[in-house]
Amino acid sequence: MVTSGQNLTGGHKPLDSYVTISQKVTVSQPPESPKSMSRREREKQAKRDAILDAGEQLGQSGGYDSMRMDEVAKNAEVSKGCLYLYFQNKDALCAAIATRHLGEFQKAHASESRGLEKLRAMLTAHVELFAERPQMVRFMVTWLAAGKVNDDSPSFATYREHIATAFNQIVTAIREGQEDGSIREELVPVDAAFHVWSTTVGVALFNAAGEGVEQRLPGAMNLEALRALHVEQVLRGLKTEIRQ
Repeated sequence: MVTSGQNLTGGHKPLDSYVTISQKVTVSQPPESPKSMSRREREKQAKRDAILDAGEQLGQSGGYDSMRMDEVAKNAEVSKGCLYLYFQNKDALCAAIATRHLGEFQKAHASESRGLEKLRAMLTAHVELFAERPQMVRFMVTWLAAGKVNDDSPSFATYREHIATAFNQIVTAIREGQEDGSIREELVPVDAAFHVWSTTVGVALFNAAGEGVEQRLPGAMNLEALRALHVEQVLRGLKTEIRQ
């Protein structure tokens, strides 16, 4: 059994080294404004956006396994050759779709000063996404559940950069909370961040597969209550105990 202070990664690369690397990552900048782009650049961006839109729609309707690149090309009104110029494979496309949405959480905690409240803002932003875009969450969960994927593409590298930044924000918030007294000082920040991330994915899975989960349970499930409880339980586990 893993206890506080033990590394959750076992024989794999320590997460502390991963976070150190992620602090050095320069996340790819957002696309240029259309006004500053040439006509050719605008046309290329429009094709890329059309492909992303088509891939996202197909992924949301049937999940990762049922998404076919030929259907993406057809719905985006581009040739398959053109599609593969932009995205070498299905995982490259999925990575670009995911990156589109990861940026939404980058500023979720910007207005908070204490570490625990920064985490609350991040978690709340995530569970709100679960409620607002269940089909998108289901698509991303099915991609994650696919296991090892093809990660040899520029768009996957960019996706990994965004994941590193998001993970590092959680670690930093925990460390800041330990410094300001809002989070338990005995916790290992990287391990705690890994636990926060993985339990949140679990809630995403339940939310994305709501009907299927309810079929297997003895009673109805209140997803809204589950999301709220998840946020409060995670924070309660991290929060410094106030002794009377």
